[in-house]
Amino acid sequence: SAPPPASPTHKTMAWSPDASKVAYSMTGGFEVFVPGAGPNAEPLVFTISEAPIRQMAWSDDGRWLLLWREDNSTVIYESTPDVTLWVGLGDIIGYVWLRDGRLAFAPAEGGLALLDPADLESRVFMVSQDRTVSLPGQRPDGSLVFFVHQGSIDQPGTLHVGDPDDLSFHQESSVQV
Repeated sequence: SAPPPASPTHKTMAWSPDASKVAYSMTGGFEVFVPGAGPNAEPLVFTISEAPIRQMAWSDDGRWLLLWREDNSTVIYESTPDVTLWVGLGDIIGYVWLRDGRLAFAPAEGGLALLDPADLESRVFMVSQDRTVSLPGQRPDGSLVFFVHQGSIDQPGTLHVGDPDDLSFHQESSVQV
């Protein structure tokens, strides 16, 4: 199959934040290239079979690689430097890696979840699953921003701001976007 078209919604190559490794999609999956990690300082290359990929993104520490597939399903791989499938998160609407290592993501069935991939029991919902959330992001001050929609993702949403530490949030704007 052909690679996905280049667009802002398709991020099919991702450097880890410390630039110690790069992941890139290819026909039939993806590869992780780790320069100088082999026994004689040669690069290590891990080739993984995977469904077509929409986006890929590393956690800040470079340990976790999130793959958002074309079918909207999402998985997290661990790279230490071996690359192994860690967990599936189901279908999502959006995500952001937080600077503290957690993942904030909006499951397609609703809500805004926070997860520390090292502790799969840590998953908590900042926004309940009866509300549709999109476009999560993190501001420089550490707060989370996201849109909450009335009904489906196709309806306009209002901007909300939350604290990922105490899980509180409030509506910041009444303008529907």
